[in-house]
Amino acid sequence: MPRDSRLCSNGGMTQRAKSASPSEQTALLRQLPSVDELLLRPRVAALTNSLQRNVLVDVVRGVLARLRREIVSGGAPRESDCSSESIERHIVEAIEKELAPSLRGLINASGVILHTNLGRAPLPASIVSEFLKTATQYCNLEYDVTAGTRGKRDAHTSGLIERLTGAEAAIVVNNCAAAVLVALAALARHGEVLVSRGELIEIGDGFRIPEIMEQSGAVLREVGTTNRTRLADYENALNEKTRVILRVHPSNFSLTGFTEKPQVSELIAFGQRTAVMRAGAADRKKLIATPCKQDTFLTHVTGDHLPVGKVAGRNTELEIGPGRFCLRIAHALLRSRASMLHGPAPAAHR
Repeated sequence: MPRDSRLCSNGGMTQRAKSASPSEQTALLRQLPSVDELLLRPRVAALTNSLQRNVLVDVVRGVLARLRREIVSGGAPRESDCSSESIERHIVEAIEKELAPSLRGLINASGVILHTNLGRAPLPASIVSEFLKTATQYCNLEYDVTAGTRGKRDAHTSGLIERLTGAEAAIVVNNCAAAVLVALAALARHGEVLVSRGELIEIGDGFRIPEIMEQSGAVLREVGTTNRTRLADYENALNEKTRVILRVHPSNFSLTGFTEKPQVSELIAFGQRTAVMRAGAADRKKLIATPCKQDTFLTHVTGDHLPVGKVAGRNTELEIGPGRFCLRIAHALLRSRASMLHGPAPAAHR
């Protein structure tokens, strides 16, 4: 067996590559088969039935490039055999990894039940079964069967949310950040929004209240301090440009100690006296315990803090306007929300 072949097979490369001379490295590089040769290998050629050729060529080139880098750097490839058979196996493994679904089931051992990074709330099997009945066929997503005309997709969820929360009207958008963005764009564009400095928060994957407000076209007007904000701070900041008083629920942190902030009821009364709209992200437990009894003009609620499944921002008590069409959820998600709100169908309707 030639010396160079021993370097590239039966563990020889693992033992010799680190001390291989430039000439030995050159010999190893020359042993690597060409792209065309590898494309003709049986297992690689079979992949052309399910993959576009340019995708397959890119993977083959990538595998060869990795082997070349390892040889030149003096490191050993994962497989010491540099034969066409071994490289063919690398290519097939790379393709299988590329085509494998990136989403997979996990066990949530974090101690956090609604964990954003782990997909929030799983859907019950009974709800998935109901969802599949319309997800696998055409349905009346935006069609009013009774009237025989085009309908609205919100009709499938709005009434259910209204009954659940006591709101006058409700719509569903992509998430709570989208709900805030759409609401502020509709109600406070070019106007000022009063927010306590203690509520200029960041949650989730970079969702920051000041940046969302900037995107909406609203102007942030900070009031109070980080730990103490009084009703007088809102009163002193009020001017002819004020459009909205925004109350933000901290969600994932708390301020304790020397703190103060007005009750939601106080802000509501202040808004009513001054004809300023009141909006806010709700305390989900209180919203369920006493549904919309406080007269907030607009409430945003994350869907899986209500018994309605995964994340779905809620704008209640107002039709927001055209901005919501850009951020509305896709039909499949809307179907799952409707199924979750309805619950399993009675036996007579199955």
